[in-house]
Amino acid sequence: MPDIKITDNLSLTADLKMNDSAALAKAGLKDMVSHTDPFVAELNKPLDKSGFKKATFGAKFSSPSSLIANATNLVIKEDVSGVLTTYSPKDKKLFGDDFTPEVPIAADEYWISLEIDTSLDGNISSTVDGIGVGWEGTTTANFATYTLCKAAGGKFPALKDALTAILNTYAVDYNVAAVRNQPVGTVRVSDLSGGVKFSGSYSVPISVNSLASASLPFNQKIAISPDVAVKLSGEIQLTGDFVVRSHRASGNELRLGVYKKKGSSFKATFTAAAGVAANVAGKDLISTFFGAVFKAPDISKLGITGSDAAALNGALGDCVDHSLSVSLNATCSAAFTDEAAVAYSINLASGDTAKTDAAIASALHGDWSALAALPNKTLLRDITRETEKLEHKMVINLLGIYNAESVDQFVKTCTILHDANGQVLITDKFTASHVAVAAAPFLADTEKLRSALSEAFLATVTYVAGGSAGGAHIKDFTASQTYFHYQDKMSRSDMAQQVALGKVLKLIPPGSWDSILGAHTVFGHARISAAATYDATAAMKLFFKDPASQTARSHQEFEKIGRQVMAELIDPNDMGNPTSRARLSALQNDAIWAAMNDKGVVTAFNTIEGLQKCSANELGDIGADWTDITWWADAMTKVAPKLSSVLSALKSSTAKDPTTDPNFMKTRKDLQAVLGQVTRHSRAAFAGGWGTAVMEAVCQFAAPATMDIGADGSIKQHYTSASAAPAPPAKPS
Repeated sequence: MPDIKITDNLSLTADLKMNDSAALAKAGLKDMVSHTDPFVAELNKPLDKSGFKKATFGAKFSSPSSLIANATNLVIKEDVSGVLTTYSPKDKKLFGDDFTPEVPIAADEYWISLEIDTSLDGNISSTVDGIGVGWEGTTTANFATYTLCKAAGGKFPALKDALTAILNTYAVDYNVAAVRNQPVGTVRVSDLSGGVKFSGSYSVPISVNSLASASLPFNQKIAISPDVAVKLSGEIQLTGDFVVRSHRASGNELRLGVYKKKGSSFKATFTAAAGVAANVAGKDLISTFFGAVFKAPDISKLGITGSDAAALNGALGDCVDHSLSVSLNATCSAAFTDEAAVAYSINLASGDTAKTDAAIASALHGDWSALAALPNKTLLRDITRETEKLEHKMVINLLGIYNAESVDQFVKTCTILHDANGQVLITDKFTASHVAVAAAPFLADTEKLRSALSEAFLATVTYVAGGSAGGAHIKDFTASQTYFHYQDKMSRSDMAQQVALGKVLKLIPPGSWDSILGAHTVFGHARISAAATYDATAAMKLFFKDPASQTARSHQEFEKIGRQVMAELIDPNDMGNPTSRARLSALQNDAIWAAMNDKGVVTAFNTIEGLQKCSANELGDIGADWTDITWWADAMTKVAPKLSSVLSALKSSTAKDPTTDPNFMKTRKDLQAVLGQVTRHSRAAFAGGWGTAVMEAVCQFAAPATMDIGADGSIKQHYTSASAAPAPPAKPS
């Protein structure tokens, strides 16, 4: 048995015996130097009496690569090699509040762990199965083993005995034999960056927002499915920081899982199954998505082939990748623990041994798909199966769909983009070229996209209020205004602003988020969505304070509502937004606002009494508020009388088909001209949180609204205007 010399910062030394067969003995471990004192003096004390918790150490290895059977060059630094840690019953759980599976620590149990930090130089060779994650080139990797130490006769073993146990059981699971030979009561962990794969069929729920442009004609006969689930078959690859954990819970049970590292993000890439991604009519992403959205049009007759089909499929695939990345990160979003992406309990004593070993070997290679087919497994968690949750819908904006002659014509000529938040835009090539990022053909500029959506919503809701080209009110037609915001890491200040939006929309009860905001400084993978749906009745209330008499609001009335809603979204005590107080002062002061209207030019605002002492940043934000509200009030004021003329022409027309009535057609063209004029100068903020809130306030909340907030895995809230008192937010972790 080789001797291991252990020294601490007090220059105290002790020797431990290690088995010849131990992985660390084969790696040539000879010396360990603890950077924590005291350490050696505690070795003979029982675990619960030693007071030892954690120590960093350096170590010397003569053959470190043998830890992974010399499959690639493994390097361990001598000065800082890793960490020793003990876990007591006071810790309650070995891995904290990890999702799946929990490892509770009983009153008669201690655990001790040894983590060794390494770097792997090059890809792992085919001589071993792998370590659960595929990677390319040089990478850092941490390998740890956790070993259970039970009390006997009410007494815990000495720290020295626990240390000997961890030195003897420490190993890396690099092939099936190592996994099967893993001792009961141990957990082995591999921590590194790379990729993992999962194959199967997935249901991706999508929410469709159908919008018109200012142009005529308006084709309300096109049928859209607003909420559908798209079925996809293929492979999802996740790339990021992962932890692979193998827990030998008993002689027969192995718990094997891959976890997203705490606080990290990963990227998802979807590859359709063989035959699905091919450019075959009815079997590609074009048919899959458009068939679901448009209630199964005959895509086979569109004639989209060759490079056109490849480009459209590529754009859809890119959108799916981006949406899955946002959704899966939001699903697996714990900020303080490593959270299970996929985890299984496998009965090693049952099932077909060869198939079980092949599935485990495949997982070690980084492909976790085969485990799903084992009859002797129990699924503990699979985030790729959780895409149907309410808070993870893929948002698709169909911009200009109601101006198309037909679905076929729209699909043939459309361009597909996505933005940084994961929203998808399907629109005409002209609009796409206006909002696209030049360096990324499938990526839309978020602010430009918001501006385009604001134009489209105003046009669509006007058509909803004004009726069809045939002259009848569109009773079953609605327009939806949506808001979506996603951040990997959202500050408390930004989350408070999202909550404020929910309060202004009268969806979130006052005070219900106070405790959770107070308990968090950062919210991981925060995803906020809101939507309001306008039927003809609600749409009429947007433009007329008395829809029956078609009495329009004045510009001043619109401004007053806009200022009030904007002010309600600003926290004067928000330290993260130093311009808040100045903005509120301008919004709530009639004299200052009137002076800004008189000046009419943002660059002249520094001469206004009350604004002369404002900083450049404060003046910039005040000017942005004024511009947003003024544009919106102008737009609403200009559209209302033209809409009223259309409605009057419809009422007075005696023609069977009003489109043959010259007077009606003139009013329609006048309305179209005004819509084109005001939307060309639209502001991006109109489609943001303020835009959603101010339109709801104008129609006196006649449009049913919903809101979803998710973050950190533990916060998942759904609010609707139909529920006055939704469930309180999740308790802060």
